[in-house]
Amino acid sequence: MVLSENFRKAAKDYFYLVQKGYHPRGFIELVGNRYELTRQERTMLYRGIAPENIAEKRRQKIISIEAAGCKELFIDGFNVILTISSYLQGLPLFLSNDGFLRDASMMRGKIEMTNKIRDSVKLIFEFLVKNSIGKANFILDKNVAIHPEIIAVINEFQLLESCNYETHPTEKTDKTLSEISSGIVCTSDSGIIDSCKSPVFDLAFHVLQSRFHPHFLSLRSFLDEMV
Repeated sequence: MVLSENFRKAAKDYFYLVQKGYHPRGFIELVGNRYELTRQERTMLYRGIAPENIAEKRRQKIISIEAAGCKELFIDGFNVILTISSYLQGLPLFLSNDGFLRDASMMRGKIEMTNKIRDSVKLIFEFLVKNSIGKANFILDKNVAIHPEIIAVINEFQLLESCNYETHPTEKTDKTLSEISSGIVCTSDSGIIDSCKSPVFDLAFHVLQSRFHPHFLSLRSFLDEMV
């Protein structure tokens, strides 16, 4: 992903403002309009740059696959699946300055069951089996219409792999994951990361690294270059 000079200038201004404590909702359009950023570039700023003190707290929660492998996983189902699906569709992904992989597509509206989503679930299972993850729980938002179809796909792969994985539909995914006190939370959702009590494993990032070895743009490195 090649960043324009305008994006570099915008990122510098944006980071300065979040460091000063201003809420991004109050100035994201101001910065975006000033530097004529695309919708994708604005999304990268909004989802990819947090105040350094908050970013550091999030980075401290990140654990390695070696540490995650011996623990029970609680997977933010749609967050992880849709991030992987974005990559499979050729949409841009990047590493935020807090160290987590996010996409710049900001897919909204109704989520439909596609082959890419099915492939994403398959990749997750391949990764879990390859790394001998003993127990994994897929936490799925009941408000997403396709959650029964996702459960069916998960159950299909579970039977194929003879794995100890479970699905847990919930009305409040954020609350459920934030209250996990024993085990590992798998998500890149900043709200969940900030509020959860458990260590966090960026499952989508590791699944894609394990299978495709992509090079993702790091906004942390990008910001360090501007200092």
